[in-house]
Amino acid sequence: ALVLGGWKVLYVSFEDSEVKVGQRIMQNIFDITQNELRALNKEAYAKLWKKRASGIGHNKLVIKEYSEGCINALAIKALMQELKEKRGFVPDALVIDYIGCMIPNGRPNPSENDNSKLREICAQVRSIGMEMNIPVLTAAQSNRGGYGKAELGLDDAADSFGQTMKADVIFGITQT
Repeated sequence: ALVLGGWKVLYVSFEDSEVKVGQRIMQNIFDITQNELRALNKEAYAKLWKKRASGIGHNKLVIKEYSEGCINALAIKALMQELKEKRGFVPDALVIDYIGCMIPNGRPNPSENDNSKLREICAQVRSIGMEMNIPVLTAAQSNRGGYGKAELGLDDAADSFGQTMKADVIFGITQT
């Protein structure tokens, strides 16, 4: 929706490849299934592009894939600077899929637990959004208590309640 709205989006993925993320985005833009996307020939793709996405233009979406547990907020900031310098790309929004796959800035602290680390990561990523004046969208999983609930509360966030303290807005999507 952001890209269709004309926003420049940096999408950082820790779980899916750049190709897979791109395919999912195209499925949503074209409003078709994965199998339908795979079955498109060049002409059919071009026709759908013209009908649904011609207004998007170039340089609106950058997808970058990283392995889980290998980068921090400083690396994302460096990526944003590199994209600005090399491609003139300055995102209007940052999407991180998902924040629990990141590591905190600085040296690892062996006495710090996972909850504290995640709270720290959230604060560091939030600071990027504040500094760049852009929204940062990410996801978190629910804990066992939230699994299968019709309504989720802040205490149903997995890994760290601290991550909910750093968010400005939280949406819950659930299925019973």
